[in-house]
Amino acid sequence: RWGTFWTASAGWMISKENWFKADWVDDLKLKVSYGENGNDAGLAGYYYTNRYGIVNSNNAVSLSPSSLGKNENFSWEKSAKFNVGFDFSLFKDRLYGGVEYYNNRTIGLISSVPYAPSFGYSSFYDNVGNMKNHGIEIDLHGVPVRTKDLEWTIYANITSNSNKITELAEERKNQAVWDIDENGNLLEEFKGYSSGNYFYTEGLSRYTYYTKRYAGVYNENTYTMTGDAAYDPSKGGMAMYWKNVLDADKNVTGTIATLNGSEADNYVCGNVLPRVYGGFGTTLTYKGFDLSVDFQYQLGGKVYDSEYRSLMAFNDGYGYHVDLLNAWTPENSGSNIPRLNVGDQFTAYTSDRFLTSASCLTLGNVTLGYTLPKNLLSKAGINKVRLYVVGDNLYTWSARKGLNPSLFLTGESTGLNYSPMRTISGGVQIGF
Repeated sequence: RWGTFWTASAGWMISKENWFKADWVDDLKLKVSYGENGNDAGLAGYYYTNRYGIVNSNNAVSLSPSSLGKNENFSWEKSAKFNVGFDFSLFKDRLYGGVEYYNNRTIGLISSVPYAPSFGYSSFYDNVGNMKNHGIEIDLHGVPVRTKDLEWTIYANITSNSNKITELAEERKNQAVWDIDENGNLLEEFKGYSSGNYFYTEGLSRYTYYTKRYAGVYNENTYTMTGDAAYDPSKGGMAMYWKNVLDADKNVTGTIATLNGSEADNYVCGNVLPRVYGGFGTTLTYKGFDLSVDFQYQLGGKVYDSEYRSLMAFNDGYGYHVDLLNAWTPENSGSNIPRLNVGDQFTAYTSDRFLTSASCLTLGNVTLGYTLPKNLLSKAGINKVRLYVVGDNLYTWSARKGLNPSLFLTGESTGLNYSPMRTISGGVQIGF
């Protein structure tokens, strides 16, 4: 259980060449690298074989199965990484940074594969296919103003990433799911398998979310979607979920909406990864004063807001979200929020209703400081005194107040997506 991995890189200082005559270019470097490494996805050893734990069974030593080894050739993922780009400095270091393109291939992608519990295990780990990540990274720094007393610097960085499963083992293409539009119309069928919150299939992202699809609320204007013979006022405002319609050969021919969420089918619900992400900020110094501001951002993607879901469930003894004030009533029949019905297990059933836009902008840090002049400190034997105040996690603008999707780029269902505590602190730095 060993392997050999290698890396090679090279750089070319173009600006050092005799034929290079651009005086406004301080440095220009072309760099390229290619490397391979192994990744065990954080697993313990020996997952290629059956694993057991030693336990106490009625005061006797016993072996208890802990994991199933289905593939004796199961091994780490092999990552092949290619990078090419430029580092540059222009106008006497007034503008500098880098631009880089990367193309990373993962061979032998490790994933948990569901298994029939009747065999005594619910899943096992295996190398299921290959994956590709490619994109561009840009890092820029500029100094618009630089004088004796004043200096102003700005920076910005951006990463754009595309993720796709390029190959999936044939034995893993044992499940068929559909993509549908908001009206339940069939769009495309995909073959692969589901694991946790994601569906693995060729041509789509490794982080394609997989869950029920919300069909809205049952009311007088939409009841025909359920296939019921007549509208039942007693069910008005109940949540509906999409379900496949099958013909005699069990082929999917369309969809209907059902009031029983457990009867609904799962569908692919899009890539949760953001299209681009990064940060930007500025620093300003004037005589003894300094000010810095830092932002982080991301555009695109989705995040499952489990905290919002729990607050929309309307269960006794739990907190409620203010959005429940706009729940369906006969007088508010246009609402897409189900009626308030204590104990209805499908009111806030797991579905794409709680997949929220992951675009966000966060004001992560603001620091303001003042450094006392040295001539006031020299007689006291002090080299430096700086007074400062710092604000961290000051505000996040996102699709839902308090939600910070950038904390988890892969759309996990967790309450930890909410912003950490805002803190404001200050202090004095003294140097001798």
